[in-house]
Amino acid sequence: MRKRSPNREIKPQQCRECGCTQGNACVTVSGTCGWAKEDLCTACDELDQRGARLMFGELRLLNLIRCTEYFHALDEWSPTDWATAVAGEVGEACNLIKKLRRGEAVHAETIGKELADAVIYLDLLAARLGLNLAQCVQQKFNEVSKRRGAPYRL
Repeated sequence: MRKRSPNREIKPQQCRECGCTQGNACVTVSGTCGWAKEDLCTACDELDQRGARLMFGELRLLNLIRCTEYFHALDEWSPTDWATAVAGEVGEACNLIKKLRRGEAVHAETIGKELADAVIYLDLLAARLGLNLAQCVQQKFNEVSKRRGAPYRL
C-alpha cells in the first residue's frame, strides 16, 4: 500500500501511448486492457510487440462496433455515401502530398492519418457491400502477382 504525503496527490495510471486510464480502459477484441508496465497498457504493449501489424478481422469487428455505438448504423449510409467518404479522405491525403511537392512543410504522419481514415472507410464500405476486405486484398494481390510472374503471395 502506498503512503500518501499530505501535500501530494496520487495520479491515476495513464498509458503513455493511448492515454487510457484504469477508469477509461481501451477495448480490444480480447477485452479491456490492463497494465503491462506502470505507464503502458496491455493493448499498446501488444501493438509494440506485434509491430503495429494490422489485423483486418480486428479492424472490421471494432470498426463496426464503434460505427454503430458512436456514429450510426452501417446501413444508414448507402454504398455511395461510404465511397464518397473514402474519396474525401484520399483527396485530403492527395492535397497534402501536392503541398509537399510544392515544398511546403507537411509531416508524413499527417498524410498517414488521412490514409488511415481512407482504409477505415474502405473497410466500412466493404462491410456495407457484404465483402471481406482482407479476402479482397489477398485475392487481388495474388492475382496480380500471378499475372506478372511474381512469386509473392499473401
